[in-house]
Amino acid sequence: MAKPQDINPLVTDANTQNSASVIGSSPQMALSMFYQAVGQAYAITMQNAASTQHNLNMLNTPIVTNAVTAITKAGQGGGGTGAPAPAPAPAPAPHHHS
Repeated sequence: MAKPQDINPLVTDANTQNSASVIGSSPQMALSMFYQAVGQAYAITMQNAASTQHNLNMLNTPIVTNAVTAITKAGQGGGGTGAPAPAPAPAPAPHHHS
């Protein structure tokens, strides 16, 4: 049977110190990973917000155009909105100079 050999104390000390170092830096590593994840999530949120704003701005022109068209047609009595056409303006009164 093989005789157990003693391990050099320098090796065990180096291994213990390495393990303690890893365990000691775990909170900092976890926090840095958390900050990275939060930063990335925030960046994606801002990118989505900018994209949504751009898409809404692209819709702005057709929406305003359709609204102006509907108002114009309603003013001409052909809008089909059920709103009565505005009454014509009264004729101006004749002006007499004396």
